Amino acid sequence: DISLKAHFIPVSYSISLTSGTGGSATGSGQFSVTDTPSLTATATSGWEFSHWDGNKTILPLLSSTTSPNVFVNLAGAPPLLNFQAVFKRPEFDINIETSSGGKVNGQNSLSYRIESGKELTLSAVSDTGWEFSRWFGIDTASPTNPIQSITINNGLNLTAEFIKKSFQLSINQSPNGETNGEGTY
Repeated sequence: DISLKAHFIPVSYSISLTSGTGGSATGSGQFSVTDTPSLTATATSGWEFSHWDGNKTILPLLSSTTSPNVFVNLAGAPPLLNFQAVFKRPEFDINIETSSGGKVNGQNSLSYRIESGKELTLSAVSDTGWEFSRWFGIDTASPTNPIQSITINNGLNLTAEFIKKSFQLSINQSPNGETNGEGTY
C-alpha cells in the first residue's frame, strides 16, 4: 500500500501602490487567493481622483478603474500587482457677461473651463461714451478695478457693469444774445 498526501500552499499575491501628485493610495500588502483586497485613493485639497493606472492586463482585476474605492479580484492574477492612483485638478466653468457699453477681454460674453489653481486675468474696457462701473459675482477687495487677476478654485458667473458717462454743460450768456440747453447730459 502506498499513501500519498498532497500539500497545497496558497499562492501569495503582492500588491504595490503608488500615487501621483495630488493624493495618496492605501491598500498595498501581501494577500492570499481567498482575500479580497480593497484599495483606496484619497485626494488632497484642490485635487480630485481621476483613475487607477497599471499594466493593461491587471486593470480588469479592479472592480472599477474610475472609482477611488475598489476591490481586487485575485483569481487568475499574477503574483505581483502594481497600481497607481492618478489625480487631477478639478476644472471649473467661468462665465462672464457684460452690460451694454463695454467688453471683457475683447468680448461681450465669455465662457472658460479652467483648471483649479490657475490664474485668470480679466480686463474690462469701456466703449466710447461709457465707463466701467464694477464687477459683480467676484470676491475682491476692489470690485471697481477694471483689471482683475483671480485664482480659480470654484465656478464663477461674473458680470462687468458699464455706465454711460454724463457731462455737465454750462453755457454763459453773452450780451445781446439768448442761451439755453444748460444741464447734465
